[in-house]
Amino acid sequence: MDEVATIYSEILECLRTESKHSITELSIVADQQLRRAEGIARAICDRILKGFFFFFSFFTSF
Repeated sequence: MDEVATIYSEILECLRTESKHSITELSIVADQQLRRAEGIARAICDRILKGFFFFFSFFTSF
């Protein structure tokens, strides 16, 4: 992962609520860094999968 995608991923990790401001800023960065779209998309997918696995493991533990 390149530096921009790594930073993007770190910011995503800090996002814990639906912060419109943070999401807007992340969208602007992604739009400005189109040549790094693959790394940014991978960071987003990784974050979604982490959330999915947490959700799945939480509800299957009961």
